[in-house]
Amino acid sequence: MDQKTKDGLQGFAIFAVGIAIWTSWPSTPKTPEEFLSERTKTYCTNSGLGRAQAEASSEAAITKKLKAPSTTEFGGDEAHYVKGCEWRVSGYVDAQNAFGARIRMPWVSSLTFHPEHDTYTISANLVQ
Repeated sequence: MDQKTKDGLQGFAIFAVGIAIWTSWPSTPKTPEEFLSERTKTYCTNSGLGRAQAEASSEAAITKKLKAPSTTEFGGDEAHYVKGCEWRVSGYVDAQNAFGARIRMPWVSSLTFHPEHDTYTISANLVQ
């Protein structure tokens, strides 16, 4: 491929990306009420990203409690929508203990999203 063709393709790619960004850019800034409504629909219903966010946040909180966090492998995650913006998540984690032995430990968490502040509170515990 000659240099002129490469330059043309690069120009077209830059143009296409620019159009994609321009068309996806919101036309007007969102009001606080619109932002809150969007966050609530996303994280405080049994659909959308709420389930995935609850699982990922719970796994991150459990990982912080382990002796060897780099050895973790999660499995059996089950996220249950409770009501409002509340989730209960459980599963198990395989990880090394203080002696280097790989063990499986069940865990549970309770998570509440606060869409008005774009935060959440979580209580995550290993079940002994």
